[in-house]
Amino acid sequence: MTEIIHNMPFSEYVEAEGINASSIKTGRTSMLHMHSAMTGVYTPPTPAMRLGVLIHTRCLEPLRYADEVVLWEGKTQRGKSWDEFKDDNDGKTIVTPSAQQLLEDIYGSVSSHPEAMQIIAETQKEVSMFWESPDVYGLGKARVDMLKPNELWADLKSTSKIHPREFQSHAEKMGYFHQAGWSAEGMNRMDMSMDISYYIVAIESSAPFDVVVYDISDEVLGAREECRKIATEYRLAVDKGIFDGVAPDGIQTLRRPDWAKPKEEDWVIK
Repeated sequence: MTEIIHNMPFSEYVEAEGINASSIKTGRTSMLHMHSAMTGVYTPPTPAMRLGVLIHTRCLEPLRYADEVVLWEGKTQRGKSWDEFKDDNDGKTIVTPSAQQLLEDIYGSVSSHPEAMQIIAETQKEVSMFWESPDVYGLGKARVDMLKPNELWADLKSTSKIHPREFQSHAEKMGYFHQAGWSAEGMNRMDMSMDISYYIVAIESSAPFDVVVYDISDEVLGAREECRKIATEYRLAVDKGIFDGVAPDGIQTLRRPDWAKPKEEDWVIK
């Protein structure tokens, strides 16, 4: 099974078999954590996750947003009027005026950024990929926000850390590089060119809603190798039926990071 599917509902993608980027990210901690991610019970999205989905839909698929999102202007979310409104809009996402204004402010900033809009205009949206690697780790899957095969792909990220120095640390913490690396692994399995640009369109989630397009193409191939190692290690763990945690035996030593240690001159009593 090696295929690209467009407009696949996210719920179907989640249910499909295969190692995904989220599992790879947890695998950076340990095989025990990755196994939990691969086999654990589905966790409902948090409010922040739901907002992220709305931002994606508003910025990348405005027609779908207009069809699937409705505005509730009532004062409270209870009572007969609220119940009737929910029944009339069953299956749709209901937003308040404040949430809608936030989404419009974000969309306004994105639409005024030439490079961001060029990437959005040239790419297919919400693309699901599935592939096989029977000799290494089995089934893999990935979902990218925007894709123009053999030329570029990109992900949309809302953040409170828009400055390059802060976003760099945030991207590493959140596993954005590994997410990109795993997508690159899938593209390679589908014989796509690896001479392809990868971007993150970062959107500030609060005023002034700044937008930065980050090119991280040079970091992808290295991250891809790390992802392959994690996936391979997990396949071996599955075969053995042993999923080690961070420190399965003995006692782990914890040391202060170098940047936190006082310099020698700081110890001098003046």
